Amino acid sequence: RVYVGATDGKVYSFGAGSGKLRWSQSTGGYVYSLAAIWHDRVLVGSYSKRFFALDAATGRVDWSFTANGPISGSPTVIAGRVYFATLKGRTYALDAKTGHLLWTFPDGKYSPVVADSDRLYLIGYTRVYGLVETRAKIVRTLSAASALRALRRAGFGKLQVVGTRPLAIRVGAPPEGRIAVEHVCHI
Repeated sequence: RVYVGATDGKVYSFGAGSGKLRWSQSTGGYVYSLAAIWHDRVLVGSYSKRFFALDAATGRVDWSFTANGPISGSPTVIAGRVYFATLKGRTYALDAKTGHLLWTFPDGKYSPVVADSDRLYLIGYTRVYGLVETRAKIVRTLSAASALRALRRAGFGKLQVVGTRPLAIRVGAPPEGRIAVEHVCHI
């Protein structure tokens, strides 16, 4: 398939071999940039100040995000994050799957970012910024029952819950008459 934005405010999908129109989706404003394709999604910005994730097969809007100004440059997707900039000079990083805002930066206009293995390079109005993104640690909530099941499946026996805040599980039997602190895992 081929995806094309147009000045009539729509994004069009055409069959690559046939050239037949598959679908079109209105964005409410000019679409001057190329779309980024990621995991069966068409990611594209519009002069309507909205950024869209469209289903690549149907054109259905999966999510949209309202930015601070018209979007003219093409988006970039790196590691599940989509980056784009507005004509008001702000660069955005969104979760490409959900459209949730991750961060913004007060510079950028057209082509927002390029990257290497160490840095994300943001192209500003008169500067190039080398940014090092930090990613939040993944926090998982685990019940005592789930933790016990997982540990037993992994081959641990003689497990006992000895605390719940934080979840503490004794692995094995403590030495006679002593508390085996080294054998307690805190989850």
